[in-house]
Formats: sequence, C-alpha cells, structure tokens
Amino acid sequence: MVGVNFCGSIKFKGESKMERLIGKIGLALALMLLGAAPAWGQAPWAAAARAAKTMQYDRGTVETLSGTVIEVEHLGPRAVARLSQVHLLLKTDGETVVVQLGPESWLAQHNFSLAPGDRVSITGSRINRPQRTFLIAGEVRKGNQVLSLRDENGRPLWAHSRRQP
Repeated sequence: MVGVNFCGSIKFKGESKMERLIGKIGLALALMLLGAAPAWGQAPWAAAARAAKTMQYDRGTVETLSGTVIEVEHLGPRAVARLSQVHLLLKTDGETVVVQLGPESWLAQHNFSLAPGDRVSITGSRINRPQRTFLIAGEVRKGNQVLSLRDENGRPLWAHSRRQP
C-alpha cells in the first residue's frame, strides 16, 4: 500500500523511518552528482576561465608572459559577438596559463585574431588560485600587432567605448 504524508513524501507500507532517510540521502547525492556532471566534460581550463570573469585586475600582479598559443576558446553565445568572451591557453617555457582576453567583438573590431601556434607576448594581471593560475590580459602583442584590452587601472577598454557617443 502506498500513501502520501502531509510533507508530500511517498510512504510505502512497511517502510521504516530509517529506510526513508536513507532513500532521501541517496536522492540528494544523486541530484548533487547530476549537477556536477556538466563540469566533467569541460576543457581543463574552463573552470579557471569562468572564475576569471569575477576576478579583479590587480595592478600589483601585472607581468608579461611570452609563449605559444595552444588553444583559443570562445565562451558564451557566438551569435552575439559582444557577449562571446575569448580565452586562450598559453604555453610558456615554464608553465601553461589560461588567459582571459575579452569580448570577441573587441578583437574583431581591431582586426586581431589568434590561433594555435601563434607566438605572443601578453601583459596582464596574474590571478593565483589553488586549482589554477590565470592571467587577465591588459595587452597582447603578436608580431608587430598590439591589441590593448585594458587601461592602466585594469578597466576594460570595450566598456569605455560603449559609454562614448
């Protein structure tokens, strides 16, 4: 026999309180695992790239890294270029670093593109977290091209351009 108590949980005839508790714990664990499942299939640097969105540019941690672009990723809706954020993996002599550049539209507006294999020099603010180190780029140099992304205080230049008439 099946019944429903006032809390809305299903109660089976002969089922003890302990069995119901174990069932609820199992359901909660299953829901937590399902919530974590999308992260399992993501690129190894995706979590750092998402975290970079909320980090503040710190002038005290600015440095310049030179290396080779391993991968370029556009995060966000590609149909709306101003919302699609460009991130890349940069391989230096000593490490591989996730770099947050900025909106795809900013790069396109300045005729600046990056591809795996490109040699670049990037100046930006290093963010160190227990799981990953990444750089919020202020300037990118590729050959004789220079793309400025942030002002001297770390504010995004694309945000300035939206405010101007």
